Amino acid sequence: MHCYRIKGTGSISVNGGLGGDYAGGGAGGRIAVYFTENRTYTGSFQSRGGASKVEPGGPGTSFMYHMVHTHRTLLVDNGGQRPTYPRIVNYSDLSQDGARAWILPESGSHQFANGSHAFSFEELQIYGGAHLAILTEPVNRKISLFSRFMIGDRTGTVHIGRNQEMDLHRQFLDIPFNAYIYDGATLGLAPVSEINQVSIHVEGALHHVANLTILKGGALHCYLTGSTGSNTDGQFVFNETLRIMADSKVITHSPNANYNRFTLKAKILLVEGGGELKSVSININAVNITVDDGGHITADNGTYCTLLTFTRSSKLQ
Repeated sequence: MHCYRIKGTGSISVNGGLGGDYAGGGAGGRIAVYFTENRTYTGSFQSRGGASKVEPGGPGTSFMYHMVHTHRTLLVDNGGQRPTYPRIVNYSDLSQDGARAWILPESGSHQFANGSHAFSFEELQIYGGAHLAILTEPVNRKISLFSRFMIGDRTGTVHIGRNQEMDLHRQFLDIPFNAYIYDGATLGLAPVSEINQVSIHVEGALHHVANLTILKGGALHCYLTGSTGSNTDGQFVFNETLRIMADSKVITHSPNANYNRFTLKAKILLVEGGGELKSVSININAVNITVDDGGHITADNGTYCTLLTFTRSSKLQ
């Protein structure tokens, strides 16, 4: 749609068809609206996948472009429907992948991506369990994704594949969606960041974070291929404070019979009541460690040897 003025309270929709009992739902379509003046349009844009008892269709995308202010908004919403498999198994073979919105390879040559797969939006909005990922040709080509403002209901997920970078660097960030950072990928947050009611899976690199607070059911999942900054694999360093609040977790994931150890470094480590740091084999290096009543640091596992160590410089309170 290309217009001078848009206004009203109705809806613009390209929803996918229903899948029924034996077939997956149809994917949502694509909406693009270019306008010069938004005269209080308060209606909705819908590009949701069709419902199904097998698997819902993937969401489409809604793109709004204010041609005067050069304001680009990407909206992804799947109405509460999620993929059967939250993690992308293989970017090279999507035959078994479903219920996800993909930015396709041809979009990388568009002017809004600077013709070089550098995707940038003034607003990125993700709602309703929607999953967003970027496909390149060839697979694993370098791309970047940036958004000045991020809005969401904390149920959506962004996937950052190998050689992909999403650098959201600013002074403070409360990320409003879940994220998977695959091996070889980069997510840049802020020096002061919060993981609030969402989960971040770090198989690649997490950058810029010095003070991290995990709260309200949030979770940081650390993998042996992951790290912070330019540290070696399995090393997660926070130069100031790592704070794990009630009902929140830091979890390290080790394959069975893999005895490589994680390293966690922080100037101050706080595990508050109801919070948990859970690992199988980890070295914790901190100046001050506080574990409140009801807080837990655990290395429990019923299948093979576990190991939890503190360095000599640590002070356990």
